[in-house]
Amino acid sequence: MTPPERQPRLVSSRTGRVISYGGLVERILHQFHEEHGEDILHMPADDETERRTLVKEVGEYIFAVESVVLSRAEQAEILQRVYSELFGYGVLDVLLNDSRLTTIAIDGAEKISVREGPGQELTPRDPIFEDVPHLRRTLEKILHAAGAALNDDTPIIETGLIVNHRAVSLNIAAPPFAPEWSADIRLHPVQTPSLDDLVKANVMPEQAATLLRAIVRSAHGLVVVGNTEAGKTTLMSALMRELPSVGSVITVERARELNLPDEVQRFVVKWPIGQDDVGMTFGEQIRAALDAAPSLVVLDELRSDDPSTIAPLLTQENESRQWWVFRGTTDTQRTRTALTMLARMSDPGQSEAQVTALTQRLPFLIMLKRRRDGLELREIGEWQFREGREYADYVPLMEADFEGVHVTKNRPMHALDLPEDFWDS
Repeated sequence: MTPPERQPRLVSSRTGRVISYGGLVERILHQFHEEHGEDILHMPADDETERRTLVKEVGEYIFAVESVVLSRAEQAEILQRVYSELFGYGVLDVLLNDSRLTTIAIDGAEKISVREGPGQELTPRDPIFEDVPHLRRTLEKILHAAGAALNDDTPIIETGLIVNHRAVSLNIAAPPFAPEWSADIRLHPVQTPSLDDLVKANVMPEQAATLLRAIVRSAHGLVVVGNTEAGKTTLMSALMRELPSVGSVITVERARELNLPDEVQRFVVKWPIGQDDVGMTFGEQIRAALDAAPSLVVLDELRSDDPSTIAPLLTQENESRQWWVFRGTTDTQRTRTALTMLARMSDPGQSEAQVTALTQRLPFLIMLKRRRDGLELREIGEWQFREGREYADYVPLMEADFEGVHVTKNRPMHALDLPEDFWDS
């Protein structure tokens, strides 16, 4: 038996016929294409007002032809569904337009959950897709807007786009890689929080923001580490807006999630569309960015399962300052091990040299964690080369305990513009 939430909504006509909302939407869509063509992108309507007017005119014609009895609210709901199918992302529009949501998780046509704010749990919602073909059409549409497409060679895609001025990350998988069509959609705020905003939100104390600003003002590299949805991209975006001078900065991104100053040049993974399109991988974009010799290259994000991409970052002589976003755990020892193993695997023939280059070029580590009530900075540390030791030691400069995040007794070896009494507070 079909569950109540999947029962079609029906409306009666003056002639005694019964038609579903979905049927009315399909009739209006068909009539709209009959009158205005299939090429929605090149319609003469220049703005949303004109497009909505065209939809309203066609909708009212179909309502009259079908002789359906609808309230103004019901008509508006149906016309909005038509508009979303034509010019938006179908049934996803309601969720994408909800500024409270930070995650939309889809697991087949029957299961959908959302997260309202960082640190919150996913909560189930009633199904919004009619069936698997409806789900597939909707995901293919949003992928197309992002400049990507699933095919037999690439059954899983990570990409991104801007929706309503918000950066939206898409992770979409299809059979045979996954049992059924699924998607993880992350939505970033329109305005990126500043370091001051993150202090006010209790993500970090003021002292940590002061230390981060000093690292940004220095010439040293850094790595922002955290698990999924720990706020890595949010913090990196905030750090980039603390740069005293943007200069020649290039970002290399998987999903266009960073919120950047206008002057920054962005290199994004390009997925192949069609047989003759080879696309551009994350590693290829990294090499292209390094060839441009920027003053700073920012990477969002590096992962342990993709070691070959970082080889040129650790070997290229024309050395640009580097900031990395790295997906890892909040366990300090595991994170250090994951980073050094990533360096070793990037070039097994030069494994120890790669580790040395990593710790020299990216001496500062910033670790984040997603907690139940929000995000949290857990630690700021430094790779330090001490006399008589072949390898760098990892040294925490600020770390969290049950009372919060505070400075340790350790001092940085890389020069930072901070007063001496900073470390005594």
